[in-house]
Amino acid sequence: MKTLLVVGFSPAWERGMRFKEFLRGEVNRAVEIYDYASGKPTNLCRALLHWPVKCQTRLLVPLGGLTGERFRRACSEEGVSLVENGVSVAAETRICTNIFSANAEGMTELVEEAGAISAEEAERLLASLARALPEVDGVVFMGSMPQEAPADLP
Repeated sequence: MKTLLVVGFSPAWERGMRFKEFLRGEVNRAVEIYDYASGKPTNLCRALLHWPVKCQTRLLVPLGGLTGERFRRACSEEGVSLVENGVSVAAETRICTNIFSANAEGMTELVEEAGAISAEEAERLLASLARALPEVDGVVFMGSMPQEAPADLP
């Protein structure tokens, strides 16, 4: 079976909140909440778990803080394989919140910017990438670059 390395630099913890009614400027209480590891690279790995043509994936992303720990646990529970259990970084893994309501016009998404990656963290990411390359058949880079990312990141 082929193995694909999926690399991203701005993973997200996704939070969805559904409201019966959403009123601006008011206290709104959600009737349903869901959370999961997300971001374009993570979602590709998730999709390939269910693809008819079998392909293993390994996900390489920077993860930080308590949100990064939740991300790691969620990937493990779901069967998404993280390279080196994710590369630890100082910046908290970002959260994206989706708001759904019957009275709202569609869905509203509140997106945090990905935290900055230091030069040392970038070196560790690239070293993890280099160590993973001999074990994979292909590499995909997906998603956006975090703010202030070092110029030598792919």
